[in-house]
Amino acid sequence: LPSTSELKTLYDNKDAVNTALQAIGGATFGTGGYYWSSNEFNRNGALILTLNNGNVDDHSKYTSVNLYYARCAVAY
Repeated sequence: LPSTSELKTLYDNKDAVNTALQAIGGATFGTGGYYWSSNEFNRNGALILTLNNGNVDDHSKYTSVNLYYARCAVAY
């Protein structure tokens, strides 16, 4: 899983990333959703990135949401 800073970079460049993903037939980022990061919040959870606004937060604030996404990322 990507770190929160890697997810933030993907969010900040979402249009370019989606264009590249579409060109290769990959799944693009939608306009919403919550993405897991590799960063722990505490011993019970991890940080997530909210795709609709780019905020990074702990997942416990979104307990009513039962769908989180995972996105692999490679820095190069």
